[in-house]
This record gives sequence, structure tokens and C-alpha cells, in this order.
Amino acid sequence: RVVRLIDWNLEQLPYFAEAEYVGAGNLVDWAKGLGGIAAIPLAERLEIVAKIAAALAAVHSVGVLHKDLKPSHIFVRPVPGAPVEIALGNFGSGGMLDAGHIDRLGITRLGFTKTIAASNVNSAKPTYLAPEILNGQPFTVKSDIYALGVILYQFLVGDFHKLMSPEWPPDIDDELLREDIALVAEGNPAMRLADADLLAQRLRSLDERRSHLLAQRKTQAKAEDTRRDLERTRAQRVGIALAFAALTIGLALSTVM
Repeated sequence: RVVRLIDWNLEQLPYFAEAEYVGAGNLVDWAKGLGGIAAIPLAERLEIVAKIAAALAAVHSVGVLHKDLKPSHIFVRPVPGAPVEIALGNFGSGGMLDAGHIDRLGITRLGFTKTIAASNVNSAKPTYLAPEILNGQPFTVKSDIYALGVILYQFLVGDFHKLMSPEWPPDIDDELLREDIALVAEGNPAMRLADADLLAQRLRSLDERRSHLLAQRKTQAKAEDTRRDLERTRAQRVGIALAFAALTIGLALSTVM
């Protein structure tokens, strides 16, 4: 689920890091070769985002933050006769949830680590940066998940260049997918989805969720019809009672007279 590192040299010039070659390139290049992201069937797009979410969850599960998640840092591995596989790459801006884990693994901290870490935020594209990062707060798992929400939005509108403005909801016709985007791209991190794998599950169960929603609405409509029938029956009973009372009073008055 990540682009594999093959070799590296961080001790003497020339410094380098060598990664595996991914023939199909990143998401942007791959989609361009197919005529654009909008040309890919919606079901396939949703499965790709689900795979991105699952890969991000796996990275988070071992204590790593990506911190610069965007389509150009997500790579595509075509599989003959099967859906494409996804690999996350370009962890140059990444970080650890627990900095002490580096020490426990016996990895030496180089002298320039702090300098690089201080500039990490500026290297990320603002389009995918969570609001709390722009406000100077520390990066968290939920900050990566916000970027995932923007990517989902771009997949659904079929444009990797589309900015996600506060008025984005009308761009998405499907109410369940609007709900999914709102969960992962929520501006308030306290209300944002905390586990990327939950988004993968939601996208893969979209048909089931839609069936459940339709069944729920049918039940609600039936309950509303029953309520209206009861109200009509009650109104009829009240009307009959009033008419009977009027007749009774009229009969009594006429008898007295």
C-alpha cells in the first residue's frame, strides 16, 4: 500500500533515495491517460478512493502521518483483469505520531531533521491542507483525513483541479456521498471522521446504505400516513360528537318549549 523504497544513502554525497518504479504513474497521470477522471465509471472511482482510504488507515496504524496527501502522491498499479491497486508515495513531508518510536527503532536523527520538519507544512499544497493546519495547529491523523475528503470530492466532480469551496454541497447530487464528504472534510477536526478505514467501509457499502435509507423513508412515510389517518379519524369522531351534542341540545330545547 506504499511505494517501496529500494535503496538510500543519507551519509555521504551524493545523497539519494531510490524507490520502485510505478509504470502507470500517479493518479493524475493515470487518469489523464484514460481521458480524465470524469471518464472513469463512478463505481470504479469510489473503489479507488476506498483503496486510498484503506492505505492511509494502514499508514496511520503504524504511527505514520503522510502530511502531504494529494493525487500526485498517490500511485496506480494496474493489475491485469482486476481493478487497479493503490500505493501511497512521497512521504518526504511525513512524520511520526510518536517521535520516540524513531529512537526505539534505533534510527539516528540527523542534525537537519528539525529544520526540515519546521518547513513541512509550507511544502504541502493549500488545497489539501486542513483548516487547523492553516491556523497553526499541529498535524494529526484527522489532518490527513481532511485531505482524503478533498480527494473524494475531486473524484466525484471529475476534476483534480477543482477547489473545494464552502459552497461545495450543490456540486454533489448523491445525498449519501455528500454526507461522506462532509464527514471527512469537516472544518472542525473534533467533528471529523477519525479513521480513514471507516470511509472505505462507507463507500463500499453505498448500495446497502442506499437501500437502508429507502426502506427507512418508506417506513417513515407509512408512519406519517398512519398518523394522518388517525388524525382524520379523530377529527371525524369529534365532528360526530359535536353534531350529536347539538342534536341533543336541540331536542331538549324543543321538548322544553
